Amino acid sequence: MRPSRVQHPTAVVPGDLVQLEAAEARHLVTVLRRAPGDPVVLIAAGGGSFAGRIESILPGRDPDGARRF
Repeated sequence: MRPSRVQHPTAVVPGDLVQLEAAEARHLVTVLRRAPGDPVVLIAAGGGSFAGRIESILPGRDPDGARRF
């Protein structure tokens, strides 16, 4: 399976666990039908790109309105 490319609005350090913004997370899960364990390429602010995988998908929203993934 080809890794999905996802955008992240802030800088990322290798090894970080990141939470996607709601729209990006929704697209990843509902349109691309990705699931935990699937590979991703995270495109971070500042131009870095990082190989990773989906750790978990949690339903609901955080207090700031972002969907938890």
